[in-house]
Formats: sequence, structure tokens, C-alpha cells
Amino acid sequence: MSSLVLLNSSVLYAREIPVVTVSGADYQRGLAHGRQLREPIGRLITDVKVAIREKYKRHPDEFISEFVFHSDLLSEARRWMNTRLGMRGCTCIGCSP
Repeated sequence: MSSLVLLNSSVLYAREIPVVTVSGADYQRGLAHGRQLREPIGRLITDVKVAIREKYKRHPDEFISEFVFHSDLLSEARRWMNTRLGMRGCTCIGCSP
């Protein structure tokens, strides 16, 4: 595990960053990554939603949907994957090329 220090609303805290080792074809690597990080990712999502509810006094799912709708986040993520990672197309659920 590595540590990352984050600044959140002027409060400094440390969060562990798990190191994941995977091998195999793309699908097997993605599956292993998801299985190994299922719980930490779930906790992070919960933490982010709690923070959104507390800071913005709104339902987190509505806030996130509105943010994604009004931003170019998904197309920017696809562009980044294509240019930085050399990926051509994304097979993620909900992603359309």
C-alpha cells in the first residue's frame, strides 16, 4: 500500500492507495482489478456521496447526473483513454463510442 495525502475542505487526511497486480488478457486484468478493489471502490463511492450530500445539500445521484450532463466528462475520458492509453473504443457498460 502507498499513501496519498488529500486536501478536503481545508482538512488534511491520508488515504491508503492499494497496489494491484494483474496479468492475462484485457478482460482477465479488468476482472482481477475489479475483484481486488471492489470493497475500497465501494467505500470511496459512499464517502464521495456523503460529502456531496453534506456540502451541497442535494441527493448525490442527482448532483452527479447533473454534473455529467452539463460537462463533457464522458467524451473527455474517452479522448484521454484513446490518446494517453492507446485504447481504441471503450467496452465499459454505459460507454458508447
